[in-house]
Amino acid sequence: MDDRLYTVFIAEDMVPARELLVSYILERPELKLEGMARDGREALEKLSAHTYDLLFLDVEMPFFNGIEVYEKLEPSPLVIFTTSFNEFAVRAFDLCAVDYLLKPFTQARFDTAVDKAIAQILNADTPTRLKDKVFTFKDKNKYRVLPFEDIVYVSSHKRKTIIHTEEKCFELNCFLSDVMEKLPGNIFIRVHKQHAINMNKIREFEHILGSQYRIYLNDEDETILPIGQSFVSDIKKIISF
Repeated sequence: MDDRLYTVFIAEDMVPARELLVSYILERPELKLEGMARDGREALEKLSAHTYDLLFLDVEMPFFNGIEVYEKLEPSPLVIFTTSFNEFAVRAFDLCAVDYLLKPFTQARFDTAVDKAIAQILNADTPTRLKDKVFTFKDKNKYRVLPFEDIVYVSSHKRKTIIHTEEKCFELNCFLSDVMEKLPGNIFIRVHKQHAINMNKIREFEHILGSQYRIYLNDEDETILPIGQSFVSDIKKIISF
């Protein structure tokens, strides 16, 4: 049995929210509250002088918000962001946050986030940060977290990018190159100026004529995509066909 105590720090400017966090922490005997701050400046001062196992940072605080505080910390500790506004979710995941709690949240939701953090601490040699497994993006009024394995391929259409999964497609108001910067290069590869694919979804290649190739994917739609001539040599270096 693991009898370790995990030290916790809270940065929250609203008294009711701060008291609620304290009450939730007291329900977890393995957590030890060792520090609190009422604004971003106080948080940065205390966090610069002492280290903790886990931080709970409110996104919106006076002087510095929680994200600004976290970006100034070196090394970066495990953090769970709390906020009343879901528009910060994507940025939180970009910072490799353990989790993102949208107020008001329950003890059960708090416990789920804490369990994730403890799992990462216990498995510190092979951390399972959410960012390493998913693509996060805004879809209309929602923030979606899409596992890399669910993405079949990505394509561009005019000034937009389409994320294709087995179940549906998502349209993003950005360029394909912007999306590719957030997708891992060991899973996704550009095959055309308008297409990038999940290499785990490849079924077969076909050499048509000269330098013309096509690639077949093993999705339900049996997608067939062209391989651009300028991408053939790069693909041959990675995949033998």
